[in-house]
Amino acid sequence: MPPVSSLVTALSASAAAGKNPWLPLAVILLLAQADTVPAWLMEPTLHRGLHGLGSPGLLLTLGVVFLVLSIADSLADKVGWIEAWLTPVSTTWRPFAAIAVAALIGVGTTHGMEGAGEGQLVALASGFGFNVGTGEAEEPVLSPAAWIALFIALGALAGLIATVGKTGTRLLLTLVPVPGVRVAHSFVDDLFAWGATLGGLVLGDSVLMAALGVAYLAVGLFTAPVLTRLTLIQLRIFISLWKKHTGSETQPPPPRWLKRALPDRDLSQRVPAYAYRMPNVGLFRSGFLIIDEHGVSFVVKGLLRVRRHHVGLSELQRIGLVETLTYRALTFAGASGGERALYLFPGTPAATSRRIIQAAAAAKLVRVRTGSASARFHIEGVQRLRYLPAARLGDLRLQGLLTVGAAIIGGVLTGGVWVPIGVGYLTSPFKGRFLVGLLLSGYLAASVLFSVGFFWPVAIVYAAVLNAVALRDLSRHALKAHLDGTVDTWSFLPNVPCAVWVPSAAPGDEFRESDPDPVTDGSWRVVWRLLSAAPAT
Repeated sequence: MPPVSSLVTALSASAAAGKNPWLPLAVILLLAQADTVPAWLMEPTLHRGLHGLGSPGLLLTLGVVFLVLSIADSLADKVGWIEAWLTPVSTTWRPFAAIAVAALIGVGTTHGMEGAGEGQLVALASGFGFNVGTGEAEEPVLSPAAWIALFIALGALAGLIATVGKTGTRLLLTLVPVPGVRVAHSFVDDLFAWGATLGGLVLGDSVLMAALGVAYLAVGLFTAPVLTRLTLIQLRIFISLWKKHTGSETQPPPPRWLKRALPDRDLSQRVPAYAYRMPNVGLFRSGFLIIDEHGVSFVVKGLLRVRRHHVGLSELQRIGLVETLTYRALTFAGASGGERALYLFPGTPAATSRRIIQAAAAAKLVRVRTGSASARFHIEGVQRLRYLPAARLGDLRLQGLLTVGAAIIGGVLTGGVWVPIGVGYLTSPFKGRFLVGLLLSGYLAASVLFSVGFFWPVAIVYAAVLNAVALRDLSRHALKAHLDGTVDTWSFLPNVPCAVWVPSAAPGDEFRESDPDPVTDGSWRVVWRLLSAAPAT
């Protein structure tokens, strides 16, 4: 049978291919073209088999080409103009590169064993835990083709986990407005690719490397589905934007799995939506939002079963439609469990907001004025630890003046090296965000100093953007406090609904068409207008 070290080598190299698809192929081919390599660097059986797969000149040429591409792929994550043309190719090639490198190692190992004599060592002489040899030839447990299939299966799994991990993590990092985070992640990926490739070769027969491989697969089997769902959500957002741009937003018939899961529900006004986190559903799930006389449901199709989060009409406190400059969402709250948010895929109002309005009317929900007593979310039980009275939010005008004033004064006194971020949080319940702002300010200042001023313009832009985000966060909390009379201390950039529906409303709280549109989000001009008034208690 092939040495266990070769399986570990294939697993490690395939995982490395998920980060840099060219690197493991380059290293293996460059080692294979040599007539001899140290036994500690590549297992002799594997080297013998790989060396016989082609002429040294061919192996050397392929190794050099892949090495150049691996360097370019590493630079692509850090240099924009290289990323524009190479990243699509590398991203497509990663899963196939993992299969290719695993197949290469599998073929090389089985081919090398055919030329091995009896009693020859089948693992590294410097091994740390596996058997290092046999006294006589063993009867094959599996055929060479079966062993190669096993190599490919393990490599495909490891490569898929690494590919999804890289893509999903970079998507998550796009939500973090901190300079250098993606570059730092790129260096971590480079370290992983080199470490996995060389570790699989040098320590392939060690118990440590095998344990790391098993742990990697175990963690990956949990994280890969989550990151895959995040990637698919981003892909669906792109497709929805394209359909909106081209005007092809026709409503397809309900999928069969949805009709089987909800046979007694009205699916005519279903709205495609996604959630970052939802009870009974999980993390990063996309599906359909349904509002009818039964209540509010978010239904998704899982791998093995249909998942659903449902709030019945008898438990429903309110639903709210959120419309900002960048997204639409629906918030809904039950008698327990707090308020949840579903984000709608991009589309025209006819495909999103109007369907919700029509569905709420069909469910006989009452639209009420935002800020009225009927529109408020009532806090119960342990939720009181999360929510504070609106008066505790502080004065929004003072917070804005502190944020802008500190940024201007600090920037002028230090020549733009140190620009304070989010100082206004100091007079709010969010003291932790004030500390985070100081850390980000220090990080930007260090970036300017260590780059000898090269990073100075970028640092100023990032500081301005982060201060704008802090002001937007404070202004949205002020709007939410005006709506609910409470402050949600756990939320960041809370969703403020522009339209609210409830099962029943107090007299005089019903929405009238003549009522002005409420301010729920807006530009800098709207934010400054909010600075002149404190939130209602």
